[in-house]
Amino acid sequence: MILLIAFIFFGLGDVIGRGFYISQKTRLAATLGIVGMIIYVLLAHFLVKSLSYRGLGIAYSAQSVFGVTVAMIVMRRIFGGVNGDKILKGLTQILIASLCGGVSIYYSFRMVFVGDSLMMRSAASAILGIAIYVFLVIYVLKLEEALVLKKKLLDKLRSFQIWRNGLRSKTCAHGGG
Repeated sequence: MILLIAFIFFGLGDVIGRGFYISQKTRLAATLGIVGMIIYVLLAHFLVKSLSYRGLGIAYSAQSVFGVTVAMIVMRRIFGGVNGDKILKGLTQILIASLCGGVSIYYSFRMVFVGDSLMMRSAASAILGIAIYVFLVIYVLKLEEALVLKKKLLDKLRSFQIWRNGLRSKTCAHGGG
C-alpha cells in the first residue's frame, strides 16, 4: 500500500520532468534526480535496519514525495507559476475514475465466469474496467483533456468517413462498384 504513494508521485514526477526537458533545463533535472537518488539511498540504509524490506518502500515513497515537491517549487520559479489548482483537480478526477475502474476490474474478475478461461475472465474484466474509466472521465467527471481527446478522435473518424464516402462515390461513378 505504501508503494501506491510512490507510484502516484513517480507519475507526477515524470510529467514534471518533461517540463524541465521542454524548457531545456536538462542539467537541473539531472541534478534533482541525483539528489533524489542520494536521499533514497540514505533513507533506505537507515530504514532497512529497523523495518526490514518495508523500509525500502517507505524510503521510496518519501523520496518520491520530496522529489516531486522540490521539482514543483523549482518549476514554479522557472515558469513564474504553475496552475496547481487545475493540476490537482485533474489528478483528483483521474484518481476517482481509476479507483472505480480498478475496483470494477477486481470484483468483475472474481464474479464473472466466462467459461473457465483465465484469459477470457481477464479480458472481460479489463474491458469492463476500461469502459467504466472512460465513461467516468468523459461523461461524468468531464475531464478537460479527455474531452479534447474525444473531440479530436471524433473529428478524425468523421474525416475518415468523408474520405471513405468520397472514394466510394468516385469508384461508383467510374463503374467500379
